[in-house]
Amino acid sequence: MLLAAANKFGLVGLGLQFALIIAILPWCWVIWLLLRRNWWLLTGLVLAFAVFMIYWVAALVKFGEPWELVSLPLATVAFGGVAWAPLAGRVLNTARRHKHRRVSDPATQAAAMITLFLPVVLVAVAIPGTLQLGQVWSAVSLTIVGVLLSAVVSEPLRRFLVEWGDLRSFHDSRS
Repeated sequence: MLLAAANKFGLVGLGLQFALIIAILPWCWVIWLLLRRNWWLLTGLVLAFAVFMIYWVAALVKFGEPWELVSLPLATVAFGGVAWAPLAGRVLNTARRHKHRRVSDPATQAAAMITLFLPVVLVAVAIPGTLQLGQVWSAVSLTIVGVLLSAVVSEPLRRFLVEWGDLRSFHDSRS
């Protein structure tokens, strides 16, 4: 009905956008339920969607494609998010349960950060090549994601390795 009304008024592209968004809403609701209203995990999907939209718009402009399916990245992130959400929720809950343990605290923190940024990393690795945007897009996106991921994961990973190898120095043991 929505597509017929959009076709009648000459707004086929807008009708397709609304139809796609309405079709994706149940998937977004499933993700919301799987994440148990956890805003922390939702940031991983929102970042992946934002990066994917940047690539998608760049590809549409580069190849002169029509804008009818500009919201297609939302569908892709929603479908991938349904698979990612249970894993991410489990890893984050494990990190919260182990937060006061000497060795497993930093290990589970590092795993939680890696899992949180997994959708963004997958988008940055796969999408520029898939959309044939060129090597510059791939290099820049991988550099930005690498810096972001290393800044977030390096400290818990360092603590895990120090505790696991029992390599604390005198300065570390006083604090």
